[in-house]
Amino acid sequence: MYPGLDYGLQKLGIDFDTQKLPFKKLKSIGLKPRQKWNMMMQDAASNMRKLPQKALPFVEKAHALSTIGNVAICCSKEDLIKSMDENGIDKSIVIAHPPLIPNEFILEECNNNDRLIPVVNIPNTVNEPKKVLRDYVDQGAVALKIHAAADGKQNKDNHYRLLLEQANELKLPVIIHTGCIHIQPAYKDPDMGHAKHFEPWFQEYPNIKFVLAHMNYHYPETAIEFCENYSNVYCDCSWQPAEIIDEALKRIPKKIMFGTDWPLIGSNQTTMVKRTESLLIDEALKEQFYKQTAQKVFKL
Repeated sequence: MYPGLDYGLQKLGIDFDTQKLPFKKLKSIGLKPRQKWNMMMQDAASNMRKLPQKALPFVEKAHALSTIGNVAICCSKEDLIKSMDENGIDKSIVIAHPPLIPNEFILEECNNNDRLIPVVNIPNTVNEPKKVLRDYVDQGAVALKIHAAADGKQNKDNHYRLLLEQANELKLPVIIHTGCIHIQPAYKDPDMGHAKHFEPWFQEYPNIKFVLAHMNYHYPETAIEFCENYSNVYCDCSWQPAEIIDEALKRIPKKIMFGTDWPLIGSNQTTMVKRTESLLIDEALKEQFYKQTAQKVFKL
């Protein structure tokens, strides 16, 4: 399965957030029933933030089961390429998530297909993170992904400091998972995903381009404000409803890019293309959103 960002459409742009898993998929249970279910789950994900705060963690855990089912059905490179072709997506940025999705697996798969662009994630169990990151960049990685919620680490952790120092030296973009999604044990400390924790990084490393993946999920206003206030901060639209994407396009048109988090839930690319195309009447803005911002950030 490919974890990643869909940043590149032939008719639209590039998918900045997609993923691919290194295991065999289950047999399909029927496309049409699955698509209807997936669309319903996409809408549910966007509307969960309207629930009372006390109820949110419990609902998120139940909702997470829907993502697991689709990952087992639709997770191969062939599935991703097929989805890209069906939705006019030229390139996808594909993100590793060790140990489930090893860096070596993503690098090998992407190096065999110029439509897939690799991003690595360095586990905090690695002894020499700076050297490992340099080696992965030499092998074709275009960015570093940091997932503090999954790591259960705070922003001051020395592992992150070493990685950011190396990213700064290499002029490497950094993608940060943002959003408090309460899914244990996958996320060791969900609250560490809130975008507010990473503001010191934006200040300390002004030459690093940071991308706030998922626009801080339930709290997108924080992500939008950071994009407004810091020249080195960007975001993608994955997991956001149309009204939030529309607001971001008006406030930070040069800072937001197309992303889907394929294949979680399912039909992500189809859903997000439909959701965003209706918002983009201006051709220049469409080109910016679907392609140019990602090209600028990731030097594509």
